[in-house]
Amino acid sequence: MMTSLARSAGSRATATFHYLAPIHRLNPPELPFRARYAYAPPKGRPLHNELLEPHSFEVHDLRRHGDVRGLDKSGFDYVRNVPTGFKEWDDDEKIVSSYYPETVRLIKNTLGASKVFIFDHTIRRRVPDKDNVEDRAGRRQPVFRAHIDQTPEAGEYRVTRHMGEERGRTLLRTRTQIINVWRPLRGPVLDSPLGLCDIRSVDWEKDLVVGKLLYRDRFVLDNAPVGVEPRQSIEIRCLVFYEDQPV
Repeated sequence: MMTSLARSAGSRATATFHYLAPIHRLNPPELPFRARYAYAPPKGRPLHNELLEPHSFEVHDLRRHGDVRGLDKSGFDYVRNVPTGFKEWDDDEKIVSSYYPETVRLIKNTLGASKVFIFDHTIRRRVPDKDNVEDRAGRRQPVFRAHIDQTPEAGEYRVTRHMGEERGRTLLRTRTQIINVWRPLRGPVLDSPLGLCDIRSVDWEKDLVVGKLLYRDRFVLDNAPVGVEPRQSIEIRCLVFYEDQPV
């Protein structure tokens, strides 16, 4: 299933999302996992044990939808008019030396954070007919499975892992965020657009399942255009601190 968004289709469309089946909530649960291999997995080793169920929902194109509530209400925000002159997306060293500082400035200026530490980035380029395939050079495609990157416990571990145990524990006593900064490399993106879930629609007790690796579900838009340019994007993941805001 491919994901596309027609520029002429308006701000709304119906999409099909695949959610984990109830088997993953058994007691004891059948915890979902998804393995990543550079080559074919060993004989008899499954890539995953996920059982999925399709559900259809209305999706909105944020580029046309002016009412974005912001991080504290929706869990995401759409920041307009922040072009970048950086073009060296195949050079990791230049990304770290030039694009990282640009992203740090963006977060501080937009959110008022006192400290930002970028702990990794991922370049994704979709290759038609090879969805979910990572080549030997490590180039990755858009992930088509719904997911949250970290549990709260894993998020705390990230802070102490990257900032050190003592400094990390001090920072965790103030407001701390993990923020992904997503930008299309060539746009506007019409192929495999990024899908986001409003946190106000999530039941934190019933809707979430811990897994070893849980990737984003793909969704299909019925009005997807044919022949549009395959998606290219960069995603920056950051630890964001507000040391003047105690928890």
